[in-house]
This record gives sequence, C-alpha cells and structure tokens, in this order.
Amino acid sequence: MIMTDLLIKHGFLLTMRGEGVGMIEDGAIAIEEGVIVAVGKTDQVLREHPSADIEYDAKHKAVLPGFVDAHIHTRLTLLRGEGQDVPEIEWMLKTMKPFSRYIKEEHVVKG
Repeated sequence: MIMTDLLIKHGFLLTMRGEGVGMIEDGAIAIEEGVIVAVGKTDQVLREHPSADIEYDAKHKAVLPGFVDAHIHTRLTLLRGEGQDVPEIEWMLKTMKPFSRYIKEEHVVKG
C-alpha cells in the first residue's frame, strides 16, 4: 500500500491525455509530494492509493489535473520590475495608481 499525501476522488476529470481532451466520470487523482502519481477512475486509483493524509470528495465538481494558471494581465508587463521591493498594496499605490490615469474605459475589457 502506497501512502498518498492528497487524494481527490469522485470528480469529473478533464485531462489532456491522448488526442484532445479526455473525460473521466467518477475520477480520482493521487498526489505525493506535490506530484500527480495516479489519474483514473476512482475505483482504480483507490486500489493503489486507498487512503491519504488529506482526502477531498469532488463529487459534482470538475477537476483539471496538471493545469497551470498561466493567465496574465498584459498591460502589467509595462510595469515589470517597478516596485518589486515593497508590499503589494504599496506597489499598487506606487505603480498602478499613476499608470491607471492613462487607461481609458475603451481600453478595458470587462468580464
């Protein structure tokens, strides 16, 4: 029996395995030391990883293993390196506030 740090089970998994998007209903993910070690149907994953330090029941939830949040705020690339030595709120006041006066409503995408 392998001891697992985190076990997410009974979720609706969307994976990038194979061609296109893979979908696994009643799926599970086992994670050890921050690394995904098993992805599959809940009953299959539980055979090798029957318990974990932390278990999360993801029933009625979508689970996207291995995805990275790579979203960016393009306009902030202009400010890269500015105010990096100060706390976030101070950075916002020091850099964002002066910069924002040049942003017009038509430049903003709401959503």
